[in-house]
Amino acid sequence: MPEIEEIISKIPPDKLQRFILSQVKKNSDLYNAILRNFRENAEKAGKAEEKEESREEIDDGRNEAEILKIDKLPDSDTLYQKLNIALNLMQTENYEKAVETCQSMITELFQWQQKLGSYFIQFISAEFVSTLFSILEVAAAYVNKEKLYHYCLFELKSRKSENVNSYFINYFHHFCSKLAVSLDHNAFLNLQDDLLSILDDKGGDEAKNILERKIDFYMRLNMEDKAWNVIEKNLQVESFCLKIVERKIAAHDLNSAKKIINDHIERQCKNPNSYVSSIWYDMLLDIFHKENDVTEMRDQAYDSLRKKLAIKRRQKS
Repeated sequence: MPEIEEIISKIPPDKLQRFILSQVKKNSDLYNAILRNFRENAEKAGKAEEKEESREEIDDGRNEAEILKIDKLPDSDTLYQKLNIALNLMQTENYEKAVETCQSMITELFQWQQKLGSYFIQFISAEFVSTLFSILEVAAAYVNKEKLYHYCLFELKSRKSENVNSYFINYFHHFCSKLAVSLDHNAFLNLQDDLLSILDDKGGDEAKNILERKIDFYMRLNMEDKAWNVIEKNLQVESFCLKIVERKIAAHDLNSAKKIINDHIERQCKNPNSYVSSIWYDMLLDIFHKENDVTEMRDQAYDSLRKKLAIKRRQKS
């Protein structure tokens, strides 16, 4: 165990994440173990983050005070030097110049992202990016917000072919969505639709990330029905499909839940690069139990076992 612990400790987080994602496609036991152990934690973390964001938006004064008290960052790098300049400009209430300095850093970050690709995360810290956009969020209250919004839209549109699922891009879209709340809603939503349209895999991680930005934006606008509409129209994303099934079961709409599950299983079976997790068969069994349908329970249990054995044979071959 000490040897494997040492190896894991030296693996870059993004490389380890890619390896785990590739393995869960082949190993249903690993898939279910991750769901059991981390799904609840992820949901709790998401709720805590939403609560924190809500608190920050309400208390703008406290947020600004925190930004202005950030300790000086190392002067060893040009980007960090610019960030310190932006912080100093905020302290002297020179918000326009602070925004211009941040925009200059964003241009450099895009260049870094284009050059490094997925290795971006190893060179530019999340703390740096968080501080950069926190400065912009505070400065937005003192500058021409509409001009800043159009700047964000232009930057994200003009470089959409370079977009990857990095925290830099996610922070940028998150900041843009905050500006969009009080400005042109459609411009932000259309941007997400444009980004989605150029993806070949509408059920992959990149597509999920884009769709979740739309969902979060609708929730921010208190348009819960529209948020759920995005989820219902994109059942090719497995986690969305799962949410809808859980919602249908909670509403005792068992027939609809069964149809959605069976459609999902059929889609997965047609895809040679994916497998059907046992969680879907378990949910079907739970529905049949609620319906007291013994025959279906027996048939489904047999079908589930047969497909699990087929998966294990493929893994061994």
